[in-house]
Amino acid sequence: MLGRLRMSIDEVIDSYTKLASKIFAAGLLSKIGSGATTGARFSAENLENAIKEVVAKYSGNNNKDAPMRDPLENGCPV
Repeated sequence: MLGRLRMSIDEVIDSYTKLASKIFAAGLLSKIGSGATTGARFSAENLENAIKEVVAKYSGNNNKDAPMRDPLENGCPV
């Protein structure tokens, strides 16, 4: 987040807080249903969607599927 998306530390902290609330906000019945079918306690789909929202917001071109490799020649080498 700091390197590729060029976010400030405050933006990263805020984004992680929002990510955690979206990822771990599933209700008890959802967790039981997901655990019964896949063995997972939390939804990978929720994680994917939350990350794509952050990438779309900070990638500069509003592209949720932006590549991890920085297209700028002088981009961050992280």
